Amino acid sequence: MSTLEFHHIHGKDGADPHRPENLIYVCKNCHGKITAWEISEADVVLRKRIITYEGNPNRSSATPSHVVNVIGSVNTGTIANEVHFHGKTARQPRISPPIGTTGADALKRNYLKHLIDRYHEFARAEKGESFRYQVFHQTIKRKYGAKWDMIPVHQFEDVCEYVQERIDKTALGRNRKSKGQKNYSSFAEFIEKYTKTVPEHVGPPDR
Repeated sequence: MSTLEFHHIHGKDGADPHRPENLIYVCKNCHGKITAWEISEADVVLRKRIITYEGNPNRSSATPSHVVNVIGSVNTGTIANEVHFHGKTARQPRISPPIGTTGADALKRNYLKHLIDRYHEFARAEKGESFRYQVFHQTIKRKYGAKWDMIPVHQFEDVCEYVQERIDKTALGRNRKSKGQKNYSSFAEFIEKYTKTVPEHVGPPDR
């Protein structure tokens, strides 16, 4: 019997990532193919939509369905549209990064997220199906004693250098460096690219 696992369709970083619309229940083999991009996110979204609205494309809300076996190129495992949990465990509240942490500074948070995503991209290319996103997040937490966006802001440069070093040590990172190619943007380049200067005069032109 195949082991079934939850997959977060759009990742775990958005608001309320564990909502039913962002979850799909897949076999372990297919989960590995999804995280290795052998099955694209677009195909996963399409399959979720087919399961949700199958038989009635005009249905405005999903009705609970049973297990569905999917046959085709997208998934050969078993998928469940909704899984109900019964228990007394309450959902943990989402905590916003407090002032003084990297996550409280939008530019620093976005840059560090850029570096982490870059590492994931390079590591996935190297490790294939064995790659797991959560491993690097756990590595950062063990090293700095906090989730990446809860790290004190005075450690921002240190944690960025650590992630940059990890990117450069991947097979793809080493290959790109040997060719003189950049593996990531510097913080200054990131700010210049994504920060727009507001003009001093805003309004209709003088006549």
